[in-house]
Amino acid sequence: MARLLLYLTIACITLLSIVLSWHPAQAAPDTITYAWGFQDLGQSLRVCKQITAHPLQRQIQGDRQPVRVSTRIVDGRYCQ
Repeated sequence: MARLLLYLTIACITLLSIVLSWHPAQAAPDTITYAWGFQDLGQSLRVCKQITAHPLQRQIQGDRQPVRVSTRIVDGRYCQ
């Protein structure tokens, strides 16, 4: 009985370590860039924008991968 409990404990620890060390193969980090741009369409005020491209998990034809792009206004020191 003690041997069975020991084997089950070792199996659970091994399985848990495999699951915790697994990383998705297609996980790509977000691409963040900073650029000067206009605050909005039709505006003349230039602001510094953070542009983030987040890869989506689905594939399309060829080597292209769809991304979700988001922007936000940040302090001008990021665009220098």
